Amino acid sequence: MPSELGLMHQTTSLQLINNNLSGSVPTELGQLVNLIVLSIQNNTITGSVPSSMCHQAGLVDVERIIKVDCDLVDCKCNSCVCD
Repeated sequence: MPSELGLMHQTTSLQLINNNLSGSVPTELGQLVNLIVLSIQNNTITGSVPSSMCHQAGLVDVERIIKVDCDLVDCKCNSCVCD
Protein backbone atom coordinates (compact mmCIF):
# COMPACT_ATOMS: atom_id res chain seq x y z
CA MET A 1 0.00 0.00 0.00
CA PRO A 2 1.40 3.40 -0.87
CA SER A 3 2.23 5.66 2.05
CA GLU A 4 0.87 8.61 0.05
CA LEU A 5 -2.63 7.50 1.02
CA GLY A 6 -1.94 9.29 4.30
CA LEU A 7 -1.94 12.61 2.41
CA MET A 8 -5.67 12.41 1.65
CA HIS A 9 -6.63 14.27 4.83
CA GLN A 10 -10.29 14.90 3.95
CA THR A 11 -10.99 11.25 3.09
CA THR A 12 -13.88 9.75 5.05
CA SER A 13 -14.02 6.33 3.37
CA LEU A 14 -11.19 4.27 1.90
CA GLN A 15 -12.35 0.96 0.47
CA LEU A 16 -9.58 -1.03 -1.17
CA ILE A 17 -11.20 -4.47 -1.22
CA ASN A 18 -9.98 -7.04 -3.80
CA ASN A 19 -7.28 -4.85 -5.38
CA ASN A 20 -4.32 -7.24 -5.28
CA LEU A 21 -2.54 -4.86 -2.92
CA SER A 22 0.45 -6.14 -0.99
CA GLY A 23 2.96 -4.84 1.48
CA SER A 24 2.36 -3.50 4.94
CA VAL A 25 -0.22 -1.12 6.34
CA PRO A 26 1.43 2.33 6.13
CA THR A 27 1.68 4.22 9.40
CA GLU A 28 0.66 7.33 7.46
CA LEU A 29 -2.94 6.07 7.46
CA GLY A 30 -3.02 7.24 11.07
CA GLN A 31 -3.01 10.81 9.71
CA LEU A 32 -6.48 10.35 8.20
CA VAL A 33 -8.35 11.82 11.16
CA ASN A 34 -11.62 12.14 9.20
CA LEU A 35 -11.60 8.52 8.07
CA ILE A 36 -14.74 6.68 9.13
CA VAL A 37 -14.45 3.47 7.07
CA LEU A 38 -11.27 1.63 6.09
CA SER A 39 -11.72 -1.64 4.19
CA ILE A 40 -8.55 -3.41 3.10
CA GLN A 41 -9.65 -7.03 3.14
CA ASN A 42 -9.07 -9.60 0.37
CA ASN A 43 -5.58 -8.33 -0.45
CA THR A 44 -2.19 -9.59 0.72
CA ILE A 45 -1.60 -6.64 3.03
CA THR A 46 0.26 -7.51 6.23
CA GLY A 47 1.46 -5.78 9.36
CA SER A 48 -0.47 -3.80 11.94
CA VAL A 49 -3.11 -1.13 11.83
CA PRO A 50 -1.45 2.03 13.22
CA SER A 51 -2.47 2.53 16.85
CA SER A 52 -3.25 6.17 16.01
CA MET A 53 -6.21 4.87 13.99
CA CYS A 54 -7.74 3.47 17.16
CA HIS A 55 -8.42 6.98 18.41
CA GLN A 56 -11.42 8.95 17.26
CA ALA A 57 -9.48 12.21 16.72
CA GLY A 58 -11.39 14.57 14.49
CA LEU A 59 -14.58 12.54 14.75
CA VAL A 60 -17.46 13.50 16.98
CA ASP A 61 -20.05 10.85 17.82
CA VAL A 62 -18.94 8.72 14.87
CA GLU A 63 -17.60 5.20 15.24
CA ARG A 64 -14.71 4.30 12.97
CA ILE A 65 -14.93 0.92 11.20
CA ILE A 66 -11.74 -0.87 10.13
CA LYS A 67 -12.21 -4.06 8.08
CA VAL A 68 -9.13 -6.27 7.70
CA ASP A 69 -8.06 -9.85 7.10
CA CYS A 70 -7.23 -10.67 10.70
CA ASP A 71 -5.06 -13.62 9.70
CA LEU A 72 -2.72 -11.16 7.91
CA VAL A 73 -3.19 -7.83 9.69
CA ASP A 74 -2.91 -7.24 13.42
CA CYS A 75 -5.47 -4.77 14.72
CA LYS A 76 -5.77 -3.82 18.38
CA CYS A 77 -8.54 -1.25 17.79
CA ASN A 78 -12.00 -1.92 19.18
CA SER A 79 -13.39 -0.84 15.83
CA CYS A 80 -11.68 -3.64 13.86
CA VAL A 81 -13.83 -6.16 12.05
CA CYS A 82 -12.33 -9.42 10.80
CA ASP A 83 -13.28 -10.60 7.38
